[in-house]
Amino acid sequence: MAHRDIVVIGGSTGGLSALQQMAAGLPIGLPVSLFVVVHTSPDSPGHLPELLSKAGPLPASYATDCEAIKPGRIYVAPPDRHLLLEDGSMMLTLGPRENGFRPAIDPLFRTAANNFGRRVIGIVVSGGLNDGTHGLQIIKRRGGIAVAQRIEEAIVPHMPLSAIRNVELDHIVGAADMAPLIVDLSRRRLRGRDVNGQRRVGRDVAVRGTRKLEHSGPDGVLSPFTCPECGGALWEQQDGKLDLFRCHVGHGFTTETLANGLDDRLEQAMWTALRTLEETVALQRRLAAQTRARGLLALARGHETRAHEAQRRATAIQQVLTREDSRTARTPARQQRSRKGQASN
Repeated sequence: MAHRDIVVIGGSTGGLSALQQMAAGLPIGLPVSLFVVVHTSPDSPGHLPELLSKAGPLPASYATDCEAIKPGRIYVAPPDRHLLLEDGSMMLTLGPRENGFRPAIDPLFRTAANNFGRRVIGIVVSGGLNDGTHGLQIIKRRGGIAVAQRIEEAIVPHMPLSAIRNVELDHIVGAADMAPLIVDLSRRRLRGRDVNGQRRVGRDVAVRGTRKLEHSGPDGVLSPFTCPECGGALWEQQDGKLDLFRCHVGHGFTTETLANGLDDRLEQAMWTALRTLEETVALQRRLAAQTRARGLLALARGHETRAHEAQRRATAIQQVLTREDSRTARTPARQQRSRKGQASN
């Protein structure tokens, strides 16, 4: 008779503390396999497995591609790789980023739910934005257990708060209560036939993206927005309370992470414009000096005028980019980006 033996956990900024408290309470011999995704930068130093191993009795390590799943272990998604679950093994991929991240939480949750159904316990801990909410929704839909950290103790509460608002959760607990909850849930036998697990949904988009334009076309309705990752068109779908966007090569976003990505792209475009204008100023001034030296005064004045206009525009953009209130009134989304990767250091 089956029991709940697959635990998937997702977090970001502030999630390390919750993960360490959870690991500290897990007993030796626990017949459960745990899988962890924490948002990291590609060049993260990679200390998370070591920190979790030191926090409690269960060994933690980075997952490896095609590795068989064993109970009583904690598997961590390595930097710049999605961690996916198949029947009995793990898969690491360089598939398209989701919600701006690789590893992302939704691919782990999604593949766990589709392959193990009611056996899955999904947990969302501290972090910004809302990666993991849709994956937790799928876990719940497939008969699994959905859990979120209490927002009162989460260092960055946006991720668990999104789960609370959008998913019919089974438990909202503090970090210290997660281990006892996992132990209790793992002891409960699942009766009846599991009709939700092992559902054949095709190869997950996080494996290697999609080639939708070569086949039936992307799912959903064409939106007026473009992908912050690749610039392609985005198709929109609604799943429960969530609006989801995906481009035809596979980058995926919620409304919140799409807004965050577009904000990043806007800032990048403004810095590019500033650099281009400053180059224009320097070049026009050089041309003005050269033409004046040759006695072409009218032409020199034209170059000076263009240099002055480019300088005026550059100054305006620089003031927008570096104004004081942009540094003192930072949004949670921008705080999340500036601290990306710190949770696993």
